[in-house]
Amino acid sequence: KNRNIFFLTKKKIPHTHKMDTKAKILCSIPNLIGYFRFVSAIAACYYAIDKPSYFVVCYMVSYGCDAIDGWAARKFNQSTEFGAVLDMVLDRFSTTLLLATLSILYAEYRFAFMIFVALDFISHWLQMYSTLRGGEAHHKNATTNYSIISFYYRKSVLFTTCLSAELFGLFFYIQYFNYRLLAKEYHPLISYGVYLSAPLFFFKQVVNVFQIVSSAEKLAELDLPGYKNKKN
Repeated sequence: KNRNIFFLTKKKIPHTHKMDTKAKILCSIPNLIGYFRFVSAIAACYYAIDKPSYFVVCYMVSYGCDAIDGWAARKFNQSTEFGAVLDMVLDRFSTTLLLATLSILYAEYRFAFMIFVALDFISHWLQMYSTLRGGEAHHKNATTNYSIISFYYRKSVLFTTCLSAELFGLFFYIQYFNYRLLAKEYHPLISYGVYLSAPLFFFKQVVNVFQIVSSAEKLAELDLPGYKNKKN
């Protein structure tokens, strides 16, 4: 899923050719997958409360698109900065959609889900912004002083943690509608799924906190030269 960001050449080119190039980027295969992912997530949002089986299908389709858009970008050599940002935005949108839905269904945990949404948005925005300010190619490869972040961005750990976090949300959602979605004998399996995926879901929240701290420190370090000049 990792997309290597590259920048388009600044060489002057004819306006018509430039528009053609823009169209190719916006309509590249991985970005088209991203647009379909967005549509699937919107459909999931529409069905979230009244038609849980439709929600699960649409959300899983959207998550499946997230798994293959990066592969398509590498396969067809169509990695772009726009694609990387689109992927990040859709990740945040999907996570917010799932957590917001859970906050409606489980009103007693609403405040916790609101905190999780805030942690997700703030940590990823700060991480991406500090990475770009620091001139690094991708936030997943950014330097950090915290070993927990370096550990988290190992490919196997990142994949397992993100998958478990999504499964936790889905299992928790399905558990609410158990009586409508599954036969009674399968209900314990969903509960086991919630308990097994919960540790990595909460581990991801801890990582989000460390990402906020790490990114804030990095931005403060970048500000130091200008701050010292102002004081002088």
